[in-house]
Amino acid sequence: MADNRNVPMRKIIDEIIERYDFDEGLVDRTLIVKKIKKLCLKEPITQKGVTSNLWECSNVGKNKEHLFTSEERKMLVTHYDLCTYLLSCSFRNSGEKNKEKTDKKLNAVIELHDKVHKRIENETQALIELNEYSNEIMTFCSFEEVQKKKHDIMIEALFLRYFKPIDEELLFDDMETKASISGSNYTDVNVEESLWRLENPIEAYCIPKEQDK
Repeated sequence: MADNRNVPMRKIIDEIIERYDFDEGLVDRTLIVKKIKKLCLKEPITQKGVTSNLWECSNVGKNKEHLFTSEERKMLVTHYDLCTYLLSCSFRNSGEKNKEKTDKKLNAVIELHDKVHKRIENETQALIELNEYSNEIMTFCSFEEVQKKKHDIMIEALFLRYFKPIDEELLFDDMETKASISGSNYTDVNVEESLWRLENPIEAYCIPKEQDK
C-alpha cells in the first residue's frame, strides 16, 4: 500500500480550503492537521498482519512527511467529523455569499452521512431480524423428521400391542459380548447363547404377550 501513498498532507489541506471556500489568509493549517491526525488515529490499518492506524502508516515520506492514498484523501476530505468541525471554524470566509455557499457544501456532506448512517442502521436491524427469524425456522422440525417419528411411534405401538417390551438390558449385554470376543475360539455357554440371540432376534427378543419364554 505504501507504493500508492503519493498525496502529501499539504495537498489535502489545500483541497479542503478550496473545496469549502475558506479564506486562505485566515486559515490555521495546524488546527486542520490536528483534526486530521485525530481522524487518522481512529482509522485501523493492517499491513503484513500487523494492525496499526492510518496516522502511523502514512508517516512514510521524506522528513517523516505524511503521505496518503487517493482513497484515504477522499475519505479525509469528506469525513463527517471533519465537516462538522469545519462548520464551527473561525477562519471561514466571512463573506455572506461565500459563507452560505460553504454551509451548503458542508451540510450536504453531513446530510449524506446521516442518510448513509441511517441506511446502515436499518439494514443492520433488518439483518438481525432476518437472522432471528432464520434461527426460529431452524428450530422447527422438518416434514421428513415428523413423518419418521410418526412411523417409529406407529411401529412401536403395533409391536407393543402383541409383544412384550424388548429386554434392552439383555440386548445390550449380548451386543457387548459379541463386540468383546475375537475370532471363533470360544467355549463359554453364555457367549454362545448371546450370539444365538443376536442371530435370531425375533425369536429371542420378541416375546408374545400371551406367552413367556
